[in-house]
Amino acid sequence: MRGASRLALAATLAASVAGSMGCGGSTRVDPGSSGESRPDEEVGEGAVAPPAPLSGPYGVPLAVKAFPAKVADDAADGHPRLWVREGDLARLRAWARPSNPAWAVGVAPRLQQARALAARGPIDRQSECAVSAPYCESIAMIFALGSLVDPDPAERARDAARGRALLVAILERIDRKAAGDPFSDPRLAVYNRSRWSGEAFALAVDWLYPHLTKPERALARRVFLRWSEELLRATTTGEDHPKPVGVLAEARLVDTPKKRRHALNNYFASHARNLTLMSLALDPADDPDELGEPGRRRQYPQLRGYLINAVGAWWYVADRALREDARGGIAPEGAQYGSQTLAYYAQMALALRTSGAIEKEHFIEGSVPPHLGENPFWADLLPASLHLVTPSRARHEDWMGEVHEAATWGDAQRFDMGGGVDLWAPWGLEASLRGDGTRLEAARWVLRNLPSPDEKDWLRRVRGDEEPRTPLLHFLLFDPDAPPARDPRGAMPLSHRAEGLGWLLARTGWDAKATFFGAHAGWSHTDHQHGDGGDFFLYRRGEWLTKERSGYGPYFESTDSHNAVAIENAKPSRGGPRRTLHHERGSQWILSHDADAKLLGARADRELAHVAWDTTGLYQNSYDESAEVEHASRSVTWVVPDAIVVVDRVRTKVEGRFRRVFFQLPTTPVVSGTSATARTAGGQSLRIEALLPERATLSAARPFEDGSSETKPPAFEPMKIALRTDPPAPVGAATTFLHVLTASDPGVAPMTARRVVASTGWIGAEVGDVVVLAPSDVPIAAASVSLEWTSKARRAVVTGLPVGARFEVACSGDGPARRCTAKASAAGASAVDAAGLLVWKGG
Repeated sequence: MRGASRLALAATLAASVAGSMGCGGSTRVDPGSSGESRPDEEVGEGAVAPPAPLSGPYGVPLAVKAFPAKVADDAADGHPRLWVREGDLARLRAWARPSNPAWAVGVAPRLQQARALAARGPIDRQSECAVSAPYCESIAMIFALGSLVDPDPAERARDAARGRALLVAILERIDRKAAGDPFSDPRLAVYNRSRWSGEAFALAVDWLYPHLTKPERALARRVFLRWSEELLRATTTGEDHPKPVGVLAEARLVDTPKKRRHALNNYFASHARNLTLMSLALDPADDPDELGEPGRRRQYPQLRGYLINAVGAWWYVADRALREDARGGIAPEGAQYGSQTLAYYAQMALALRTSGAIEKEHFIEGSVPPHLGENPFWADLLPASLHLVTPSRARHEDWMGEVHEAATWGDAQRFDMGGGVDLWAPWGLEASLRGDGTRLEAARWVLRNLPSPDEKDWLRRVRGDEEPRTPLLHFLLFDPDAPPARDPRGAMPLSHRAEGLGWLLARTGWDAKATFFGAHAGWSHTDHQHGDGGDFFLYRRGEWLTKERSGYGPYFESTDSHNAVAIENAKPSRGGPRRTLHHERGSQWILSHDADAKLLGARADRELAHVAWDTTGLYQNSYDESAEVEHASRSVTWVVPDAIVVVDRVRTKVEGRFRRVFFQLPTTPVVSGTSATARTAGGQSLRIEALLPERATLSAARPFEDGSSETKPPAFEPMKIALRTDPPAPVGAATTFLHVLTASDPGVAPMTARRVVASTGWIGAEVGDVVVLAPSDVPIAAASVSLEWTSKARRAVVTGLPVGARFEVACSGDGPARRCTAKASAAGASAVDAAGLLVWKGG
């Protein structure tokens, strides 16, 4: 802020008129389940939005001030100010030297390639960059960076001229809207290219600002104003803008889960980033106070006005979604698309920080401070991400070599942690500008060591692929004179919970021989999510023993591609191949389920990890009149290090509906009665025993593949076979499944599980020296539990109990006939923990 300037909004702007733009849909849109707009949710063409009372964050009342009629300048004086500041230039020029890999291997070769293109003629007329990466706007951006940081002043001047010529040429083509010109594509500001390279337009304008003439700045403003209006009503995925349009810092922006959760979609986030960057790119002198061209009325009279929308609406909604719906540091769309979403918000926050427009008082009162230190999600991002990465490396026989793989969820086309430099560089840089050197160092460690610490692979990552943004961000993040970053994992606990999406992650250590486990069940209300409620994985001694079968699209998003339960439901009343596929395969409903999975309890320590959910709502779809699943719940108990006990309860309104439990395996198992044993390529064994229902049938099959991208998993996907458990016929309305998975080293037979005889209403499994007991139905009575079981095990884990209840536990006898009782007693010595567990070590 300079002097008394504020980003403020005239009260009359709440009633300003806005245009609207329609965009093509996405193949991932589920029109019946994405929360269609009500007629009063949008400000249509020619309509006037009624003034709305302002309120503070998430509904806290707000005192209304008399805002001045003009939106004032809050950005730093001068340029550059987006991601790079004028005060950074001397340091960055010193980094631009041959001994710095981020310059010599990353930025410098991109500049040389761009200069070679410029020597051949007008770059925008060389059709490759007009329609494919590296896009023309990204080449203009790399020239703009060269004009700032190249150590040779003469080369800086030449890069400025090259960048200006290209930038102005493509802006003129966008403004001209000539038929057939790729720059006239009406989706340019809202579709894929806006995600892949949309930041480049505003960065190029900001970094080249002193070299642009006043008419050229006016041209940029004209294009940015049009795009900003389009972004306010973008419908690429059906829901990728805040609703109602024009409302700022009000609870009604976030009053339903779907309104909030679409802020965690990659399109929504990229639109927020681009809106922010464009609104900060021009100076007030080049952004006059006017309502627009004749016949065209806009939401705000200045380009700068859209910043208040980006912060007061887009960031406001996203902040709430990250605090609540995704709390814990895990993005719903998966490692691939979810990390892109987070990257766009981190890039937005970095621009707000470097521009000087970050302080809370600069924005409309009640908005959320748009930086990454306020919301705990951004602190949880690091432990959550590292807990999802394999402790050892796998050999990928391609250009990647040996890499740490990442657990996948949601749509996945590869095995890595996701986000890469697009996320971690702005995450670290924004923190460093707040004085948080710890985050900066962690970002450098992550990017230097994952997915591989090998020098060759590191340099490949610095070079990047098509877009110059990749080497650019490496250059901005990595100080060539800094010591190697320290590994942050040593200070982290061995477990992590991400409550928003129902995740529990736990491991035995961070060393290469560690075992790690994860399970999750949450919600599926945005693109790229799967019907994976209750899924879990186990990684041991360098190999995946079981996990989901990763992939992209409807075929892989169905529940039977995961370690989960498929349940036949009523045929959906609305047709379509996607709904038909989900119904036929007994999938949970994606985008249209009635309710989230409900977390019943979670705990992790060095001896066990346990998590339980009620997943009924994931199978219910009232919109499609497919709601015959009365109850579905699952508990997963990992007895560290080598056993997992899984309890599933299913009840349907109609008898005869199929219910099938799936486990994905790396090799074809040997099936013998109600048990199956698979061996990994490394010789480890995984045994799966179906202890309930009695006379269950186990069958193994290779999932369908027809060679198309729709059924083809990512390269190096280790899960090849689906093991299925079916109850015996006839299938009644209620079924309880009890499975035990045990792992062992090469040449060592897995432990054999045994079903435990327990009181009516309880089931149990004995594995090793532990017995795990669970109610056969939920919920159970709170104060009247009296449980008896027979087992030689000296430890007991009783699940599904009322939190805080106390029990008296006693055992008598020895050997397999040893009898134990647990009776509810106010004076009992053993208490039920917050996860609903009674953990007893009786000796």
